Amino acid sequence: MNSNEKIKELLAKALVQLKNTGIDQGEILYWETEMGSIRTFLNRISHNGFSDEAELYVSSIRSKKMGQFHTTDLSKKGIEFAIEEATNQAKHGTPLNSFPVLQEPYDDGLLIKKNYFDATLQISPDEKIKMIQDMFDISRKNGLDCSANLMSGGGKVGIVNTSGLLKVTEFTEASLNLILTGNHTISAYSSGSSENIETLNMNQIIQEAILNANRQKLPTRDPIDFMGNDFCIDLILEPYAVAEWIEIIGSIGLNGLRFEEGESFVSGKLNQRLLGKNITLYDDATDARGLIVPFDFEGVPKRKHILFENGIAKSACYDLFLGEKYHKKSTGHALPPFERSYGAIPRHMVMVGGNTSLEEMIISSEEPTLYITRFHYTNVVNPKEGILTGMTKDGTFLIRNGKIEGPVSNLRYLDSIPGALNRVSQMGEPRLVHDPVGYGGLYPESVIVPPLKIKKVKFIGTSRNRDNTG
Repeated sequence: MNSNEKIKELLAKALVQLKNTGIDQGEILYWETEMGSIRTFLNRISHNGFSDEAELYVSSIRSKKMGQFHTTDLSKKGIEFAIEEATNQAKHGTPLNSFPVLQEPYDDGLLIKKNYFDATLQISPDEKIKMIQDMFDISRKNGLDCSANLMSGGGKVGIVNTSGLLKVTEFTEASLNLILTGNHTISAYSSGSSENIETLNMNQIIQEAILNANRQKLPTRDPIDFMGNDFCIDLILEPYAVAEWIEIIGSIGLNGLRFEEGESFVSGKLNQRLLGKNITLYDDATDARGLIVPFDFEGVPKRKHILFENGIAKSACYDLFLGEKYHKKSTGHALPPFERSYGAIPRHMVMVGGNTSLEEMIISSEEPTLYITRFHYTNVVNPKEGILTGMTKDGTFLIRNGKIEGPVSNLRYLDSIPGALNRVSQMGEPRLVHDPVGYGGLYPESVIVPPLKIKKVKFIGTSRNRDNTG
């Protein structure tokens, strides 16, 4: 990857060229990623790939018209062409009502923790293959097949604008996502991530999946046999499942665009209690437990931003353009230029947890309870009420009388997630959950959430449902 100094030099020269076109304001974003991944299927390596990409996004503002152009050609001619195209689009575009003043320079705060490690970038494919083969050995000893994705890489993001801002940041990350399968009925998931591949605890990740797999060796139960007529049941959710819900309600409910257009379950309800009193949720890309980012894609510094406090709705998320339009300040949640039409979305959410372990949640379950590892096929049914539907996956278990009795068939839920977060009875210690694909490219987004115990979540069918409603 290019050095920070070379990136700053490239951006500074490009800005001079952009200014010379006679624009009112302008912004240039640099984004480079380097990533190597090894994917496996049933204890066999199926893919060993590497990518290294750098791209430039030029934004030109003139007479309240905006033009944008994206290029991967970072030669002198390529950058000149991108500037020319962005400028031409601004000349012939439709005027907008207003534009914000782009982010001005500011002093950097203290970096919470180191987020760039050479070891993560320098690890060789052979070293990663050895790590994968060690996992194969462990899975075979337990009578299981291992399908996994081991990724390591890093990136650099730089931004320059006509307000005088020039910033570059860098990051690395390594992640392991795996599924252990066996006997045509077992499918157990686990994952982990770290900025430093040397601290990625692969043994802990695979042992977690083995525990899940061993629980699935008992006979599978049909949920219809023990669920009531209303098909509602208490749940214990692992952080993977909680993260799925939190990321989606962040996107549909705390997105400033959806909020202002009245499409969110929070619209018109700020300072009202919408979640349980034990739920505090905020977005913080500087939290040392997560994968940190110092600024957003407009160069606005990242800060802790309260979304819900003791269940009371406090704020949505904004970028500079949304803030200008709706008379709000940017909260540091700008997406890349090609995604800004979606609004401003929290990508580093944190939920305050409690001190109840998963084992204690299980032991305290006297009524029939489902233990859920994670969800998939999650879809939004009604954004104004926060209603989602989806299926359980990779480990769903029946708990009765304080013990796990065995696996059950996967189920489809249909419920209001804000409603469910009003029925949280127990919370555990939060942990990092990370999706390594980020914004469609490599970017360190993550959530930090606890396991939860929730009363009476509604289900509408199972994978073995007699009337096929699942």
